[in-house]
Amino acid sequence: MQPLAKVIFQSVGEYGRERFRLAELWRNWPRVMGSMADMARPLGTRKSTLLLGVEDPVTMQELSYYGPEILDRVNGFLQKKIFDKVKFDLLQGRVPLDAITVQGPEFHKPRPIRPTGFGHLVGRFPADSALGRCYAAYAALYDRAEASQDAVEEDTFGGTHERRNYA
Repeated sequence: MQPLAKVIFQSVGEYGRERFRLAELWRNWPRVMGSMADMARPLGTRKSTLLLGVEDPVTMQELSYYGPEILDRVNGFLQKKIFDKVKFDLLQGRVPLDAITVQGPEFHKPRPIRPTGFGHLVGRFPADSALGRCYAAYAALYDRAEASQDAVEEDTFGGTHERRNYA
């Protein structure tokens, strides 16, 4: 059985695999570019041209001399010669690709509700038996949920409120 990421990577074709590699490049931009990462920020691609954004014209002029080194670093990271040219442009308020972050969804885990009369058998089963250990762990699940609910929960208007973990 293969990991899902590998199956998806194999099924998207060469264009999709190139896009995955570029997304990895944007995420690893500071590591790939080193000290130049803050001066040249990725804006995108156009065919075989790497588009980089800079803050001012002086930096643009200075980095134009580093074009071959930038191409070597980027193509080396991608393990394939994808780019043969670098074009610089002023950022002028645009958000570079290495600054974009995507957060995964946040799921709410509902608090387990203790069944009526539950937990009174803890200690009645032999502690070294599978049934005793299982029942004690199951009862502890509800105890932890109730303890975390009582942790910090104050008024809705301006008071403090911490996220509860029901794990």
